[in-house]
Amino acid sequence: MRFFLGLLVGTALGAAGAYAWLERPWLSEPGPALADAGAQADQPARKQRKRRGRRGRGNRGGEAGETGGDPVPVLSEADRRLVWKGDQVALPPRQVDFGAGTDGRPLSGDEINRVLRAQSGAIQGCIAEARGDAELEARIVLEMLVDGTGAVGARRIQAPAYLFAHGLYPCARQAAGRLRFPATGAPTVVTAPYNLH
Repeated sequence: MRFFLGLLVGTALGAAGAYAWLERPWLSEPGPALADAGAQADQPARKQRKRRGRRGRGNRGGEAGETGGDPVPVLSEADRRLVWKGDQVALPPRQVDFGAGTDGRPLSGDEINRVLRAQSGAIQGCIAEARGDAELEARIVLEMLVDGTGAVGARRIQAPAYLFAHGLYPCARQAAGRLRFPATGAPTVVTAPYNLH
């Protein structure tokens, strides 16, 4: 009896060993648990929706694009409203000295245009920097009082409030102060328009 019992146990162990050797269940990959499978299936779907949303609104909406840039600001009517900031710009009272002969002349349109074309780069840079990524179109007006030596004195700027809130005035005021016009011996009020597209 012991012999048959030992033979039966030995056969069972041999069969299990042969199965283990042939099938090698420890080398096969275990299937994911049901809870994990659901999480894995849901996770890529969430990632894809998020990427599509960012790509769709990229550089136009209130979110940053995939390039990592800042969000595009949304401007209100108050941001777009044109306001003046700066000094009072007006010609001083004219005094004529009859004994001195000619007392100079104001700048001509050609003289003004030549200076503005050649030296307005810094002012345009101030406007572009203040606008940043904002979608804004406006006509910015710079008024200056140029004295008889060609130096810029009083100056004021009309621009959207958004630009002033983002540093336009100190930058453009300083850039305008560096403009140099021909010396004509008489003051001139110069108006320089800049179109922002």
